Amino acid sequence: MNEHTVRFGPAHGMSGVVSAPVTANTGVRRALLLSNVGMLNRIGPFRLYVELARAVADAGWWALRFDESGMGDSAPRADGSTLSMGAHQDIIDAMDFLQETQGIEQFVLLGLCSGVDSMYAAAMQDTRVHGAIFLDGYSYPTARYYLRRVLRVFDGARWTHFVRRRMERLQTPRRPRARDVFDRVCPPRAQFRHDIDAFTGRGARALCLFTATVDQVYNAPRQLFEILGASGDRSRITAVRAGAADHLFTRVSARNELITLVLRWMTAVGA
Repeated sequence: MNEHTVRFGPAHGMSGVVSAPVTANTGVRRALLLSNVGMLNRIGPFRLYVELARAVADAGWWALRFDESGMGDSAPRADGSTLSMGAHQDIIDAMDFLQETQGIEQFVLLGLCSGVDSMYAAAMQDTRVHGAIFLDGYSYPTARYYLRRVLRVFDGARWTHFVRRRMERLQTPRRPRARDVFDRVCPPRAQFRHDIDAFTGRGARALCLFTATVDQVYNAPRQLFEILGASGDRSRITAVRAGAADHLFTRVSARNELITLVLRWMTAVGA
């Protein structure tokens, strides 16, 4: 695996790091794109994006982790774009750069929490995106979601877990809660369904992972399919509920499990 810093985009104002394979996989050239999570720069929470990018390169693909315009080492855009439109265009610029310099033909976009917004917009609109990974992405309540919440009242194991977690919180710093994580605007549910149907309809795949942090809004792996309904190609969607991971993947074991999952899934994307 080789790494080098790059400048790209308008006036070469954007900054990133390319992780390139020593020996590339045969066939279609594919790259994973990673950008900011909130105010965090391109290293990601607890260096998650560094580890992901290097693992992907070691597996034979390219990876680019970059700072969006006005964040980290990247200069603000000078074209008057709004924050959301600028972030969307940053991703397009990143794909253009890798296509021109490395001959990349297909892209996998990864977003975590608020980072999902720009990655989602680009994935739905650009046909070069062959796969998308959304970590603690968009979620909507369903009838079965509410039923599962009611049934939890009768689960003794959950009451034991609840008491234990309350005791732990008295001794440890506060971690993000679901209402903190999901305090942002999601697309209307009907628009989300339409977008995912169109995305998978063109042959792309999606990996949607939800951590224990968002248990209050997403409480079963199948909830995503309840949201989407029966229409569309659901075989191209993978839904995972990582109950042992928190929102920022603070534990080494959680990060390693995520990296293993992403590598396995990226291999399947090429199928």
